[in-house]
Amino acid sequence: MADDVSDGSTVPSTARRGTRPLIVAAALAVVLTLGVAAALTRGADSSDGDGAEPAETTTTTTTRGTTTSTAAETTTTTAESATTTTDDIPPPPTFPSGQINPSRGATTWAVVLGAEADPEDPVLAEAVRDAERAGYRTRITDCDAGAAELFGSVEGYYTVSVYFADEATARLAADVFATRQVSATPGQIETTCLD
Repeated sequence: MADDVSDGSTVPSTARRGTRPLIVAAALAVVLTLGVAAALTRGADSSDGDGAEPAETTTTTTTRGTTTSTAAETTTTTAESATTTTDDIPPPPTFPSGQINPSRGATTWAVVLGAEADPEDPVLAEAVRDAERAGYRTRITDCDAGAAELFGSVEGYYTVSVYFADEATARLAADVFATRQVSATPGQIETTCLD
């Protein structure tokens, strides 16, 4: 038995049936390949660069009088990467101004940076350097009543302190020291002597 084809020739039906699945499979492979390629190209050429819009490709293939229409949808996504630059990192907080030179016998706010029994202890020298790096002037003293206790030591220890006129400024300075990993304790002390 033979079938008529659109060009007027006849093809045995057994021959046509054997090749039809192969032709359809080949046509589908071509359609899918073209659809993916078109989606990738469209994703790369898009103005916003997100590539998240679905790309739909429709291809019509005519094979010996049979029309096959296939639509392939492909979605391409592009991962956004987060990049941190030095412009994104805020600058470290700055130390407040307002350091004062207290008078003898005054009760004032201070930030205690160190307390040790020996005035030659390197911890105290480092505390002085920490204060200087912050822009403050200070020295090692044993004249600040209450400073050693604020820092968690015993009365009579040598201390390094920076003095301020008010609690808010002293606390702010202590917070900024803490961001730089410097031990700092704010509180009120009494200056018993000024060398």
